[in-house]
Amino acid sequence: MTDTTAQRLETLRVNVRAAQHARSLPLVVVGALLLNYGVSSFGPQPVAWRFGAPLAFVLVWALAKLNEARVGVGVGRFDYLFAAGFVFTAVNISLLRPFSSWLNLFQLEGVWVAIVAVTLLVLATAGRDPVLRAIAFALLVLGVVITAATYNSGVAGFYRIGTLPSPSAWPNQVISIAGVVLAVTGFVFYRRERGRL
Repeated sequence: MTDTTAQRLETLRVNVRAAQHARSLPLVVVGALLLNYGVSSFGPQPVAWRFGAPLAFVLVWALAKLNEARVGVGVGRFDYLFAAGFVFTAVNISLLRPFSSWLNLFQLEGVWVAIVAVTLLVLATAGRDPVLRAIAFALLVLGVVITAATYNSGVAGFYRIGTLPSPSAWPNQVISIAGVVLAVTGFVFYRRERGRL
């Protein structure tokens, strides 16, 4: 393949990605997810995290399908539905014993953020989107850091804590800020994507 052909293919890929809003939709939805659960200490508002996190990926899929119906360019794959199933399974596995006995709630929050990040990273890799992949990797690092840094925060064992930590606790604040950054970044990319159309 010549350099010119490779450049044309990359330009076509970027234009199709823009038409699909393949970068902005996941960033806005995952950002809103993290913001909501960060400010509510991962409480069940509007639903428990184990349902809310997978539903975020279902929402991205549904928005992509709406976009496909509107402009005729869609993802054409069930990647986000498969991702929702993976997130649902992985989050529920983290709530099983012995994990729930070993980890405090802050550590679980870090694990949950990492699960969403890994899912987004796989989707970005499949979509050949280096920007979304870099953002997902940064989110993965954040989840790992929260899990490691909160090792001695409170009593180990999710079921023994009894109450949710305050939203002003630093892990929840950091997750909320990460959510804001992701959502704002998604809105910026959405405007750029619309400008390419």
